[in-house]
Amino acid sequence: MQRLRLLLKHAYDNVLYYRQVLKTHGLKPQDVKSMIDLTKLPILTKDYVKQNFSEFIARGFPKYIPIATATGGSTGEPLRFYIDVKTSSIGLAALWRSWRSAGYRLGDKMAVLAGLSLVPERLGLIKRISDIINRKLSLPAMNIRKEILEQYARATLNFKPKFLRGYPSSLYFFADFLEDAGIKGIRPKAVLTTAEMLLPHQRKQIEEVFQCKVYDGYGAFDGGTAAFECEEHNGYHMAIEKTIMEFVDEDGNHVGEGEKGRIIATDLFNHAMPFIRYDTGDVGVYSNEECSCGRKLPIMKKILGRTTDILKFKNGVVLSGPSLTLVFKDFDIRQYQVVQTTDSAMVIRMIRGKTYTDAHTKKVYQIFKEAVGEDVEVKFDFVESIPTTKSGKWKIVIKEVE
Repeated sequence: MQRLRLLLKHAYDNVLYYRQVLKTHGLKPQDVKSMIDLTKLPILTKDYVKQNFSEFIARGFPKYIPIATATGGSTGEPLRFYIDVKTSSIGLAALWRSWRSAGYRLGDKMAVLAGLSLVPERLGLIKRISDIINRKLSLPAMNIRKEILEQYARATLNFKPKFLRGYPSSLYFFADFLEDAGIKGIRPKAVLTTAEMLLPHQRKQIEEVFQCKVYDGYGAFDGGTAAFECEEHNGYHMAIEKTIMEFVDEDGNHVGEGEKGRIIATDLFNHAMPFIRYDTGDVGVYSNEECSCGRKLPIMKKILGRTTDILKFKNGVVLSGPSLTLVFKDFDIRQYQVVQTTDSAMVIRMIRGKTYTDAHTKKVYQIFKEAVGEDVEVKFDFVESIPTTKSGKWKIVIKEVE
């Protein structure tokens, strides 16, 4: 609560949006003395931030050494924002702490099957130097056809990582390939999954092939949230020192223990561009139980809101939702959706922004063609709106074929 009041005072004094909101609700920072008081502030949405971006930039912005970043998010809506250098450091510390529960120590080798395979030019010199310093082997997660997995297997065997990390779907397909190929030499101490909802059959296959435990993690970078499985695998410990996580119903009221709720996040450290009561777009289940591991961090029992469809084409190429967001976030695209129409064809639906050009279309087309291959047809459908699901969310990926 002390940290929250400091954040609120900073926001009231230096950030236009929060000054206006607090005044509108007849509040001052010192009036927020409990979590109940915090609910008097409205929930912040991605759309509002995008439409009113400048209102969230703090006065004295440069002194926080702001870092520009972006996320596609689970709803597929690109959002650009800033974090300050302190927030970045604390986020990294929370990540390293979560890995420690699996036995990780700084300097341990890690192979990472995730990330920017659809944007190969980003895997340049700086990235390679960073990987050497961090003792990391980067294995892009999108273009994972058989010949690519063969390369990954050789690289991983040579690298001898102590840990594997990546998207559950990518690690699952990698494990399947290794099993079919009879490759048994990859034996990490643990596997760390992230960015997608880890399905039971994926956990089972990954653990059987690599002969170690899977430790799942959750994070919404824009909201600053972080939660992780410990060795008891009885839910996700929430890093509440850095972020307040609320679980609310559709009306914004806190849900009870064991009930599913939208995850609302307040990053306690980001003073460059504060997000207070930010809707992450994810859904989880809160628990009051204490973990038998002895850690006192509260538990999120389940994550329900990050299931993404996986596209599999006739030529063996696999595409999954989290990596798709990396393609679109650098272009002025208000909304997008990737639709697999047949086993060898796909349509990219887009709502274009004001600065979007034909050159951007050519670039997106090139990236996807490099990923899916020449025998998969890629078409574009520029639309004014994209239909939502019954729950009111946009789906990044739709499969119209089995």
